[in-house]
Amino acid sequence: MQMDKVVSFNIVGERTGRTYSGSFTFKAMASQRDEFDADLRRRQILGPSPDGTPPAANLQMKAFILGQIYSRSIVAPDFWVQSSDGLDILDQNVVYEIYEAIVKIDEEFSNEIKEDSKKALEKLQKKDKKEKAQETTDKE
Repeated sequence: MQMDKVVSFNIVGERTGRTYSGSFTFKAMASQRDEFDADLRRRQILGPSPDGTPPAANLQMKAFILGQIYSRSIVAPDFWVQSSDGLDILDQNVVYEIYEAIVKIDEEFSNEIKEDSKKALEKLQKKDKKEKAQETTDKE
């Protein structure tokens, strides 16, 4: 089971018409440390809240997404690095498409784990059934 995944992008920005091309290498699954790193990055992006006033919901979501991309990226293309890990990109669709790729990788990896577990369980059940049948034959 591959623990990281390379995804290539060729995205045209909806606002600027610029083409963003390159490949990311993402972690297939986030560790607990990755989850904390993503949240730390989210809080760094949002900064302190004056008078306890929370940031607008859309900004909270954008910071969450950028934090997820930040914590799951092993290698990022030049356009991403040069844009302060996405903060300076004018085309929001680019950020969303990259995040959608992470969600897809996570789902695929989870499905692989479930499938591998199912196969392993079936193999053990067959082995157990075979051993029980052998025990019955040995007793006779």
